[in-house]
Amino acid sequence: MSENAFLRPSVLRMKTRHDGQKTVVDEVYFTSPLKVLPPVYLPDQTAQIFVLAASAGILAGDVQEFSLRVGKDCRLELTGQSYEKIHPMPTGKASRHCEVVVEQNAFLFYNPLPVLPFADSAFESTMTFHLLDNSAKLILVDILACGRAARNERFAFRSYRSLVEIYTKGQLVFRDNACYFPQKMLLEKVGLFEGYSHFANMVVCNCNLAAEQLQAMREILQAESGIQSGISVLHSGDRVIKLLGSSGQQLTDVCQRMCAYIR
Repeated sequence: MSENAFLRPSVLRMKTRHDGQKTVVDEVYFTSPLKVLPPVYLPDQTAQIFVLAASAGILAGDVQEFSLRVGKDCRLELTGQSYEKIHPMPTGKASRHCEVVVEQNAFLFYNPLPVLPFADSAFESTMTFHLLDNSAKLILVDILACGRAARNERFAFRSYRSLVEIYTKGQLVFRDNACYFPQKMLLEKVGLFEGYSHFANMVVCNCNLAAEQLQAMREILQAESGIQSGISVLHSGDRVIKLLGSSGQQLTDVCQRMCAYIR
């Protein structure tokens, strides 16, 4: 079956605002199987919001459309309930489009849990972030697994495409167009996954990292065994951290520890 079981796109639209004391959800709308939980407030007053899916995962023909606007002065972390499971689909594909606006002096930690593409799955994702000025801050963590490695299912998916674009004041500062086709590419080899099972991409924009923060992040990476990593500087001065590892949980934890020195 390659048709969307819900017969229409699954939609999530949300806006936040600052009420003078904390970040609150100003508007929210979602359709099945998506759900949004009320915010939980972290010690730094960041509103942590979980996006849930009342389904087994992403199925053939699924189309998801996310729209998020983080209001001025807001602090928001958006995360999920579990690994993003992409189920087998011998034909067809599933897709998600995410459009995000971060207003002045706002902070967004976009932190979905790792993506787990099953054998014979095909998935396309586009994420576009618009930071309205240099005071709008973003941390994006994006982690991809090779498949169900514990079952010796490595790179058995049909295709995985992920396009990420980040704009500050309308100018493109980051673009990553990842296209993985296991039947055509040697994903285990040097220059790609290099024998590891998980890949993490962490992008830090407009956070004005001090030398002490960067050093703390480097020390976290250097002290962690079983991973390969590096920090790059973009033309805009923003940072990109790339990691290879053998555990989605390990990469998630490493990214979380680095974020603690930024947010």
